[in-house]
Amino acid sequence: MPAKSAPGRCGPPGSNFPRRRFMSRPLASNAAAPPLEPACMALMQQAAEWRLLALLLSGPRDGNWATQAEMLAREAGDALLRQAVETAQSESHENLYDSIFGPGGPAPPREVSYRPATLASNHLAELAAHYAAFNFTSSCDEPYDHVAVETDFVAYLRFKQAFAVACGEVEMAEAAQAAAEYVVAEHLSYIAEPLAERLASCGVNYLRLAAEALLVRAGRAPVASMLPILQDGAEAEFDFCADAETDGFDSLPLEV
Repeated sequence: MPAKSAPGRCGPPGSNFPRRRFMSRPLASNAAAPPLEPACMALMQQAAEWRLLALLLSGPRDGNWATQAEMLAREAGDALLRQAVETAQSESHENLYDSIFGPGGPAPPREVSYRPATLASNHLAELAAHYAAFNFTSSCDEPYDHVAVETDFVAYLRFKQAFAVACGEVEMAEAAQAAAEYVVAEHLSYIAEPLAERLASCGVNYLRLAAEALLVRAGRAPVASMLPILQDGAEAEFDFCADAETDGFDSLPLEV
């Protein structure tokens, strides 16, 4: 279960999330539901597309998988996702999915597979804190950093944002938007490109199309962020001879 966070916190300690307190005002039970604004409808469509991505990348685990995918595809405006669902009708199979994403498969679905091993626990802890901050429990029975769980979280946040916009809850909408943008930029962007590259030649077209749709949304992670030694000025940290004179190395003979 995700770790619990302090009540009212919109992001975990040390994250870039804004920290606000907000409460939802329930709509009056006898009030007529107003028509959704275009901004709210756009957010609902984004939520449906992210949820469809999560479904495609989680694998056909039950008999309702194809039906759910078809229903979400009708709400999606993305041609890649609709094509992925159409292709999945003939391609999707749990054993085939496991051969691609399972242990030893050609396309690891977890973020830690594309991060330095020394930072894996930090990323997992941060994701757990994010999920707890928004009371999120994924419908995907996978680790916190699985691509299906992270995309499912973004879908959840977009839905919360749409609900907040419809209710006039500005702070809630801003918090959900900031969280979604953060997870996409700081987590999913590190999975999207390498996963798309691996799935491009895996022979399973619906997964290839889903990965392409994810890459369009998440973009590519900055090379400097993935390889800190390439950042400007970082070379000095590896110049072991810079302080040789003060360290006494000037007394060593140049020839042996």
